[in-house]
Amino acid sequence: RLSPEIIEQRVQARLARLAELTQAAPPIFQVVLDEAVLHRVVGGPRVMAAQLRKILQLSDLPNVCIQVIPYWAGAHPGMESNFNIIRLVPPTPSVVFVEGLVGSLYLERAQDLARYGEIFEYLQKIGLSPKDTAGMILQAIKEFDAELAPSSCSI
Repeated sequence: RLSPEIIEQRVQARLARLAELTQAAPPIFQVVLDEAVLHRVVGGPRVMAAQLRKILQLSDLPNVCIQVIPYWAGAHPGMESNFNIIRLVPPTPSVVFVEGLVGSLYLERAQDLARYGEIFEYLQKIGLSPKDTAGMILQAIKEFDAELAPSSCSI
């Protein structure tokens, strides 16, 4: 369990990273998500709908590309763990950040960067197009909104 202070620090750090996407000369942000993230309820339907709306809003930015790997694509190498490839401007070395249950790793070796780069390219190939991804996210939002609507059934 994390203390409220640590949680707040992490939230603020994520909000600061998010703000970077809309700055002048923003970084390019490409993400491939598994379809499960659209349906696994965390925080309830209202929170899920709000989070998905934010993802959809960000997908409209010219520097952001969001793709979803649909369930029908089957098993894929991204299921093993979460990872981020952070490509920096030389001479600063690029790095792969791998998140796991026992901790996080920062990989800087050329062969690690190449391997994770290949995996990411494969995930992009099996992912839906950004347009189809937006449609799938919108459908998930509608489903969460429907859960929030008052029932028209009366007894």
